[in-house]
Amino acid sequence: MNLVPQKNNLTAGQRIYDVLKKHEGVQELVAITDLTEDGKQKAGNDVIETMEKWKKKYPGDFFIVLVIRSCPFFSIQNTRTQVFARQSCPDPWFGHTLYRYHKKEDKLEMMWTIPDQNTFYAMLENKEMVHPDNYEVLQFVLDAYDGKLRDLSNRINKELNIT
Repeated sequence: MNLVPQKNNLTAGQRIYDVLKKHEGVQELVAITDLTEDGKQKAGNDVIETMEKWKKKYPGDFFIVLVIRSCPFFSIQNTRTQVFARQSCPDPWFGHTLYRYHKKEDKLEMMWTIPDQNTFYAMLENKEMVHPDNYEVLQFVLDAYDGKLRDLSNRINKELNIT
């Protein structure tokens, strides 16, 4: 029996991804590794692509496009982004950006964006130090903390008769 570990050229992230990929229900994720203009453009394209794909499939006056940004436990610098279309409005959560597509006006409206948990609490505790460019995000953080975004989510779901 050979107890010496075999060398392979796979990185730890590749090995973990291979293990996770074997489990049922795991979807392939689009990796956006930095916040360059190319990364932002790619994320924006995914939102538009999802909207175009689903605007004829969902009944009703509107649907939700949800962008989930997450950082895997094995890599702090790699951010994963998933884009979904759905009929119901989820509760606000860390790393979520929510858009509402209005069919009649053919308009995509950004409802909110919530940063990751660390940024959320840092902004909440240091409001006076937030850069003016981030005031809109700060307002979303304050609204999420006060429960206003959850109330908005509940009102949207009542429009769909979801209780």
